[in-house]
Amino acid sequence: MNPSDEGFIKDYEKFKTRTFELDRKLGAVLGRSFDDCLVTESIFKLLHIFGTLIQRPLIAQELNERMPTLVTMLSQEMEEGRIIYNKQMQRLAHANTMRNHGEKFFLPEKIYLDQDHHGFGYL
Repeated sequence: MNPSDEGFIKDYEKFKTRTFELDRKLGAVLGRSFDDCLVTESIFKLLHIFGTLIQRPLIAQELNERMPTLVTMLSQEMEEGRIIYNKQMQRLAHANTMRNHGEKFFLPEKIYLDQDHHGFGYL
């Protein structure tokens, strides 16, 4: 190998240019795919598929612009989960209040099989 040969430098510059173009295209594909995801689970699957490519500077730049969207979606899902949890806790508290007042009602945890009458009953 001749150190004064400019062929290596030219090939290296071509390689860098092609790599830059490829990263730009992959970033655009990732950005478009990210925008098309409707739920956070899909976004996380997408990020998993891209793997370590998301750490490349141009691709990471595409993602950095979209991270606030992901944070907002996660916050909304957490709020929805909190609301569902609170409703279930209210239902449970109401069921316990009803049980304490001696009223009969049907709770799934009280189901048993009545073998004498060949059917179901409740306690």
